[in-house]
Parts: sequence; structure tokens; C-alpha cells
Amino acid sequence: MQSSSGVAAIVSVFSNRNYAVYASTNILSHFGSWIQRVAMGWLAWELEKSGYWLGVVAVAELVPAVRSWKNDDPPIYRWYLRQDLP
Repeated sequence: MQSSSGVAAIVSVFSNRNYAVYASTNILSHFGSWIQRVAMGWLAWELEKSGYWLGVVAVAELVPAVRSWKNDDPPIYRWYLRQDLP
């Protein structure tokens, strides 16, 4: 296996068609997610003109991500963490 660096490495990764399709659609999906987040904040601001409601919308967007992140650990890992806490 030949190691390459810089632009050549990126080109070699995208030579695999399946990965190129995956990466391209993933980038588009991330753009869509950010557009939705900005639009939701903008709508909250336009409707209420309140930083409070803008914050509520921002927190409401992050709660599912934080909740799923917390539950991704295996139960035994959470048990070990509890043992370390005073």
C-alpha cells in the first residue's frame, strides 16, 4: 500500500465511488441541518424579538442529541463511572 499526502490522498479516497456518494450526500445533509437550525432561530427571532425564545429554540434543538449521546454508553461503563464518583 502506497502512502500519499495532501491532495493526492483526498483524490485517492474519492476514487472509490461508494465513498464519494456517501461523502457528497453527507455534506449536503450537514448543510441542510445547518440551514434548518438558522431558519428556526431566525423564525423565533422574527416572531418574538426575544433572546429568551431564541435560546429556548436552541436548547430544544440540542436536547435530543444530548439525550441520545448520554444513552450511547454501555451500562457497565455507566456503572464504573458511578463507582468513581464521591
